[in-house]
Amino acid sequence: MSYNCDLESINLNYIKTFKVFAETKSFVKAAQLLCVTQPAVSKSIKLLENEIGVKLFYKSNKRIILTEQGMTFYSCINKMLNEVRSTIQDMREKVDVNGGTLCIGIQSHFARFFLLKKINVFTQKYPNVKIKLIDLPTKDLLVALENREVDFVIDALPIENIYKNLEIIPLIEEKTCFVTSYKYARNIKSIESMKDKKLILPLPRSSLRKALEVKFAHLGIDLKPFLEVETTDLIIESVKMGFGIGFVMETAIYEYMKKGEIYKIDLMENLPTIKLNYIGIKNCKSVLTNIFLSETNFFKE
Repeated sequence: MSYNCDLESINLNYIKTFKVFAETKSFVKAAQLLCVTQPAVSKSIKLLENEIGVKLFYKSNKRIILTEQGMTFYSCINKMLNEVRSTIQDMREKVDVNGGTLCIGIQSHFARFFLLKKINVFTQKYPNVKIKLIDLPTKDLLVALENREVDFVIDALPIENIYKNLEIIPLIEEKTCFVTSYKYARNIKSIESMKDKKLILPLPRSSLRKALEVKFAHLGIDLKPFLEVETTDLIIESVKMGFGIGFVMETAIYEYMKKGEIYKIDLMENLPTIKLNYIGIKNCKSVLTNIFLSETNFFKE
């Protein structure tokens, strides 16, 4: 076997592929975890063996087994990665937590009733930390998380998780409701009686809207919005102005109900509940993320 053992010439992706394949002992599983094809996994392993000049695997009774050199190489890689992680952690611990930026991916209607009060608690103690809230569709938020463009994500189930390195932790479950500015509309008792009403709904990309669409579809009713709005605040303002009937999180309307500005419509059917979750990369929280989660008692509502 001809080879070139110049360390700088070794493709790091080959090493990543080797590590995953060594742990799974399966071309299928390795390809799934790496989001590549099985031939790509096989090719990477062969190219790595050519580069370092040794055989790393052999087959025995259809099983994939590490050679002695493969086991040595795997042990070396793990040690190297642990040292890198330790170094990164040491550097992070030296970061001045009175500065820096914390990026959180969350849709606006969830931020209003869940996250803002926690941000208020945190910023009182760490006023110089900049916090950025990124509002994107769930799929794009997960891509941003994978690309480390956000530190963590808050979103509702169901979450179409195509990644294998995410941790998803349940937070709270919230009720939804329809609201109107007209008292007589409280006489509406069923979803069926609302199908011809002017509905003011969140955008189709939002988790809140998707949950409602599932409910209407289950009842065999077409969901035909009169107005589609970006934020909960705009939905409520549209309702207050008499544009129609809005669909929002129940916690968002309490202050307006106390003032008699809007009214909750009580229906015979149960409306969908929204289950919020924390989503992050496993074993990869930043220093600021850990401090934020701790200082705000994030997982204790």
